[in-house]
Amino acid sequence: MFQSLLFISVGNLIETSYSPLDSIIKGHFLIDSAVVGLLTSVIFIGLATVSPFVGYFVDHLGSFRAMKIAFFLMAIGSTVATLSPNFLIFTSGFYAIGLGYGLLTPATNNAVMNQYYPNHATPMGIKQSGVPIGASTAAILLPLISIRYGFFAPFIVLAVIAILFSVFLRGEKHELSNPTSFREYIREIRGVLKDRRFIIINILVASMSWGQQSLLTYAVLYSRFIGFPLFTAEILLASILVGSFFGRIFWATLSNRIFKNRRIFSLIMVMFISSLFFFIYSLMTLNFYVAIVLSFLLGLTAIGWNGIYITVISEIAPKGKIGLYSGMGLLIISSGTILGTPFSGYIDDLTGEFYSLWQALALGIFIVSIILLIFSLTSLKNEKIGDKIKGNTQVS
Repeated sequence: MFQSLLFISVGNLIETSYSPLDSIIKGHFLIDSAVVGLLTSVIFIGLATVSPFVGYFVDHLGSFRAMKIAFFLMAIGSTVATLSPNFLIFTSGFYAIGLGYGLLTPATNNAVMNQYYPNHATPMGIKQSGVPIGASTAAILLPLISIRYGFFAPFIVLAVIAILFSVFLRGEKHELSNPTSFREYIREIRGVLKDRRFIIINILVASMSWGQQSLLTYAVLYSRFIGFPLFTAEILLASILVGSFFGRIFWATLSNRIFKNRRIFSLIMVMFISSLFFFIYSLMTLNFYVAIVLSFLLGLTAIGWNGIYITVISEIAPKGKIGLYSGMGLLIISSGTILGTPFSGYIDDLTGEFYSLWQALALGIFIVSIILLIFSLTSLKNEKIGDKIKGNTQVS
């Protein structure tokens, strides 16, 4: 569990390195803010590129081999960023980082499930808390390194870290590879695409990805828009990240107590609560104490949902296909970030304020949570009817 927490933390440190350095990147390459924003899209395009093939690396080569490959790709990306003479090559480095990071979450999912199942929910939540840990570490350390040692210094450090993890990471001795042909793997992908329940859940949960990335992108700007000074706005963003850290553990642990056998209802509950907090967030005032508590609660729900989502997807996956299902799930929900974040910017540009954005997110996530609840209840009812028919048949 703590190994996976470390891997996710380091991977997120590398993957989010552009975020705290965005103003420094903008000044170094003499580009505008819109071009800097392309780095987010490039990383998620890299993640989407590798997602269909994640199952091959994780399920058939083994979790730890997949993690070694992930850190190797991130080392290549960081090295390219270090040596880049222009922004285009710099961007290609982050594409490689996206490829590597796309392998890391499914690989750690598989490792945790193999080690802890059926008591895997809390370890999974603790593992996923490495995401805000890595992001916070990047925000604290990387700008200081860049200011003290120059623009490329942070990427040199990240490249060295990734290389060390790639070289010295060792897997469990009992972990065996399960080789397969590419044709057989394509057949496995088709099987996932025919899993109606899996596809519908991920399409609906993509709304949470939209909300999460919109919050991380526009939270500081919203706080400034209300009237908070920049330093206070950054403190409120930190409160969101702290809330997301506890949320990834809290919801996974709580699901063990109330919805252990139907964990999808825990995810629906988090979605519903996050929609409520998005609406309240749109009414936030200049009261600092209220704002910091609300920011924490919004981070707890609107970003903390990821831990329980990862658990749900890992449980849906058939034995030996956790990597494949995790990768395909990440591919689908990434559409919420790729398509949703620009749409959030469009709402802001159209209205000239942020209130409508948070209210649109609140309404959208609320509607999606109701649809997912109806779908899950219908699926549960059909399962019970099927079990009853099966039982009657066996008696006959």
